[in-house]
Amino acid sequence: MNTGDTLLDFTPGEDRIQLNAAAFGLTGVVAGVTFLSADIPQPVTAPPTLLYSAATGGLFHDANGTGDGGLTLLATLAGRPTLSAADFAFY
Repeated sequence: MNTGDTLLDFTPGEDRIQLNAAAFGLTGVVAGVTFLSADIPQPVTAPPTLLYSAATGGLFHDANGTGDGGLTLLATLAGRPTLSAADFAFY
């Protein structure tokens, strides 16, 4: 079972979560990365999607969007901060 990492002191607007775009299937689409934040986020498109559960602080990568499976917990953010797409940087 993948429990991901734990981020204890993430501050939105000051800190950034850096992800390797190629490792997450985002090569060539970084500008159009789908990011969804909700209490229980659900992907709405087929491309890879980053999902953040505001209820649990869980940050997930869904490799195939609306397809079956593909959901992986990347990290849990302590304190459940409010995240936006601006809190991510891709390389």
